[in-house]
Amino acid sequence: MLLDDFRVPSPSDFERHEAHLLTGGLVPTRFKEKSPYFDMFCLPGGQDWLERAHHLSTEIAGQRCGSVDGVDVPTTDWRNIIMLAISNKCLTTDFLTAWSTMESFYGRLVELDALNSAAHQRYRTNVASGSATNNLARKCWFANWLYKRDAISNKSRRDHETNEIHQLCLDITVGNRNCPINPEFYDKSWFRRLLSPSIKNQKKQRIHDNDLDLIDAVCFISDCEIRDLLAHPFLKPQVLPPLDPSEFPRLSTEP
Repeated sequence: MLLDDFRVPSPSDFERHEAHLLTGGLVPTRFKEKSPYFDMFCLPGGQDWLERAHHLSTEIAGQRCGSVDGVDVPTTDWRNIIMLAISNKCLTTDFLTAWSTMESFYGRLVELDALNSAAHQRYRTNVASGSATNNLARKCWFANWLYKRDAISNKSRRDHETNEIHQLCLDITVGNRNCPINPEFYDKSWFRRLLSPSIKNQKKQRIHDNDLDLIDAVCFISDCEIRDLLAHPFLKPQVLPPLDPSEFPRLSTEP
């Protein structure tokens, strides 16, 4: 049954799953937490691992139906031979061959799982809560903010909008506003990661939140990268924070 369920996800599956983690689940994923392959497929363990996984997946699929010159042809169904022998309580040469074949498949599957465990752990550490090591969703939000206001290539307009999103992040960080979309995920810390101490304040032992600037990764993002971010297949405005300050409710009286 484990072998029957084995499928190597596509690059799009991995990209979708990353977006799922970076939006607090707003992007649906094709991975299931309870699936025996969830740990294995959270991140491919390098090109060599992925090639071996694809090869195994192809062999497993091929034991039921092969292809000759692009035409599907029946092949030996090892699993059916095993089930039939067990049902008939009959030990045959075909059964022994089928059993060893399936055992080999399973052994390779277990090996792939073991090889990928370290990569999976690193992946979860990096993107599971939209951590500081992955600003992709935040940058997509900023890119869409500029695009909505036609401020990508217009320097003066972009400076104005950058200041506005900077002030919004400050307001949320100090508790004056909150995000109406998925607030448990898009919380203070999510917006706080868009801020960092300015150069003039870096040497201070204690820095007030109001003295924080937007991070360079956002301030100095190129027009080319912005267009790439706008084309992301899953991180669209519908799953990101709103693009208008008026949509963020005020929680306290601002000074």
